[in-house]
Amino acid sequence: MFIIYDIILILLTLISVIEVFFIKKQKIIFFLLISILFFLCGFRYNVGPDYKSYKDIFLYIQNNGSSQLELFFYYINILYIKYKNGYIGVFATIAFLSIFLKSLTIYQTSRLPTTSLLFYYVTCYFNGDNGQIRQNLSISLCFYSTKYFFKNKIIFILLILLATMLHDTAFIFLLSLFAQINYIILIVFIFFVLFYIVGIKNIINHFILNLIPYSSIRYKYLEYLNSIKYGQYLPYTYGKLSKIVIFIFLLTQISKFKKKCKVSYLFSNLYFFSIFIYFIFDFNEIFATRLNLYYKIYEIIIFPNIIYFESSKYKKILYLFLYLIYCILLYINIYKVNSSLGKNYFSNYQNYFFI
Repeated sequence: MFIIYDIILILLTLISVIEVFFIKKQKIIFFLLISILFFLCGFRYNVGPDYKSYKDIFLYIQNNGSSQLELFFYYINILYIKYKNGYIGVFATIAFLSIFLKSLTIYQTSRLPTTSLLFYYVTCYFNGDNGQIRQNLSISLCFYSTKYFFKNKIIFILLILLATMLHDTAFIFLLSLFAQINYIILIVFIFFVLFYIVGIKNIINHFILNLIPYSSIRYKYLEYLNSIKYGQYLPYTYGKLSKIVIFIFLLTQISKFKKKCKVSYLFSNLYFFSIFIYFIFDFNEIFATRLNLYYKIYEIIIFPNIIYFESSKYKKILYLFLYLIYCILLYINIYKVNSSLGKNYFSNYQNYFFI
């Protein structure tokens, strides 16, 4: 992997350790790091697994004037349609919006923002900001929308609807409206068990194919459902096991959040939704892995806040140690996954300003 990415990982790790023990937000350092991440992502050239796909989409719109895309994403492309290498502007605009919305939410809701930034870096930056940029911007909008969950539900819902104009899958985030119901996790868990007994795939098929009014969602659902490449059952792996372990661990922490921080409590409930969605849709790999991302992103805030609220010095050190090990393993996995695809998309970094 290109050495600049390794250097950023080391910097984030060191600053996170300092932040945890001195517990002081480093605003200048935080936004300096964000600026570096934006520059690397926004002006990358032929870097990332889906770079060519989005470049081809732009060129198709440029040559044909129309495309079957969600409205918001389509008009971002239209902004740069007159320019020869306008797709660079598309990548830069989406990177700016995605990274800005996430970083602003992190800084405002995390008690340890740089520590959260480290987790964002190893979970969202490569496959999201540098990969599936359309859905990633949609997720960023939903992530940011929770700023208005308590303040203004109308703005909250409008931002979710705007996110669906980037990626249809954002409709799944409307479930977040129920996140503050008393005993919501217990209620969802009971429904989860009942669904499995009845036959969850049949229930979901009936709901999507008969009750959802949007034909585009039904069409894409059937396309992925019947896909040989993506429609496979999600096997039991260490990934599934880790989600069960995290679920149990969070249950031990949620009462602490409920007493000390209503935002962290809300985010914990939202993160629980990601685990349920992952297992509910495990009959289809792409549904399970893509749909849960709208809620999985809240781990960026939850895990550092657990460290922050821990009163025992020894537990705090233990949690931080496990957290850093987990981040490093996730970073190593990014390299392994890209290598297994036959090409490491981040090994030969190029920037538009230096080609």
